[in-house]
Amino acid sequence: MAALDEFQTHIIEETLALVEARGVRIPADTPLQEIKQYCATKFHRVSMLQHLARGRPTEIDALNGYVVTESRKLGLCCPYSESLTALIKGRELRRD
Repeated sequence: MAALDEFQTHIIEETLALVEARGVRIPADTPLQEIKQYCATKFHRVSMLQHLARGRPTEIDALNGYVVTESRKLGLCCPYSESLTALIKGRELRRD
């Protein structure tokens, strides 16, 4: 589980870097910790998993794909978001 936690941390950090580069102020003292805490306490199956289970397209392009596209425009690196986007898009093509 530690590897997934680390992966999630990198994804959030990349997103926060984009937010900061865009000049958006997040009203939180520790946004990374607050986001991780929120994610840890959710008690539902996220919609992306539900879409994958039903063989439907996910919203990956509008979420992490957006982070990738906009980060590239600003010259920011986001290898974890790129990887997650590619993995989900690949999983969308797989039919079980």
